[in-house]
Amino acid sequence: MSILSQWVLSICGVIILCTAVEILMPAKSLNKYIKSVLAIICMYVIILPIPNLLNGNSTIGDIFYGTQDGGIDYSFIQHINEQKVVLIEKETENYLAENGFKNAGIQIEAAYIKEQIEIIFVRVNLKNVVIKSSDKNINSNDEVRKLIVKYLNIIEEKVLFV
Repeated sequence: MSILSQWVLSICGVIILCTAVEILMPAKSLNKYIKSVLAIICMYVIILPIPNLLNGNSTIGDIFYGTQDGGIDYSFIQHINEQKVVLIEKETENYLAENGFKNAGIQIEAAYIKEQIEIIFVRVNLKNVVIKSSDKNINSNDEVRKLIVKYLNIIEEKVLFV
């Protein structure tokens, strides 16, 4: 809630309170004293935010739009980045399957720098891999490493086999 709306609500509340007190006042002799006290309270509520404005504690934006910033929900951004990594893992597994290495397990460790995902390393599990190649003397680790390096555009040292 903005400072302006809080201020207006405070003034309205004091006016309603003053009206209720005037209606409930029993004696005519005390009316002028009670009205004087209520007037001082009203003036206090009206003048209250002025020192904050003069001291520079508040800006015009705070007055009209409130002091709450929109804020960034970092947990949501973390979740979205984790989902991106899961998608990259699945796409890499599909890429390997298209190139003859079906059922390869891929796990990516990544760092999130601003809007970019930087891959720290890729763990590859070839325990359940099915190789669809006519070449019987294939070095699966080297071939898988080359495919991952090409697909993810990373250096070879970031590909680890489990």
